[in-house]
Amino acid sequence: MTNVICADQEFTIDTQVLLLPLPSVLLCATDGFHGYVATPAHFECHLLRAMQESCDTREWAERLVRHVLGYTGDDASLSLVALGYPGFDRLRADFAQRAEQVEARYGGCDRPAEEEAARRWRTRTWNEYRPDYERLMPPPVEPL
Repeated sequence: MTNVICADQEFTIDTQVLLLPLPSVLLCATDGFHGYVATPAHFECHLLRAMQESCDTREWAERLVRHVLGYTGDDASLSLVALGYPGFDRLRADFAQRAEQVEARYGGCDRPAEEEAARRWRTRTWNEYRPDYERLMPPPVEPL
């Protein structure tokens, strides 16, 4: 972890200002949501799959809750805001192609059963996904 909030210690909340074009989707999730899947690509895969299978935001949220309860070992919180979208149908339609791409590229989120093959698969998947994942992140701050 690079930034931890602790009740009995000093902490700093990292911030970054970004100007994003509309429409944009902003998402914040605790490790209970994303920390128990193989890679961040698989977290995206779960989000998009649940979105594509849902009729509205309520169903999407319910699908995500059912899904995360099947794998998390922690509390799980997720906040998402879709700015500039007139409704869920448009959001789902705009992400349909991305959902197909993520499913196709990362094998439908299935990993090999054998431990060494799974390790290589996880490393390859993360290395492919990482540049886009970190594209808007600020560079790490080196400790003094």
